[in-house]
Amino acid sequence: MSCLNVTCFSYVHNFGDKFLRCLAFVIHLHLHLTKSVVACCNTIKFSRLIEFYFLPDDLVDWLEPLMILLRNSPKLKSLIIDTVNTLRL
Repeated sequence: MSCLNVTCFSYVHNFGDKFLRCLAFVIHLHLHLTKSVVACCNTIKFSRLIEFYFLPDDLVDWLEPLMILLRNSPKLKSLIIDTVNTLRL
């Protein structure tokens, strides 16, 4: 099975479970956490994720969704949380 290894995105207009399921097998993920992403983070297990670069939106309460995502990422080795360069979209 071929898998997407690296993905980076900051805004998706219609974010849903189908989109996140496509990302479930990435190894490196750069994610800008917005309100639409928060609702989808609870159910996806990122089984291959080893590097996570996280840009939380300053309008989102991001700690709980981040904790869920970390719990669903058993192979994670590197976590970067960038609160300085957070974008307002």
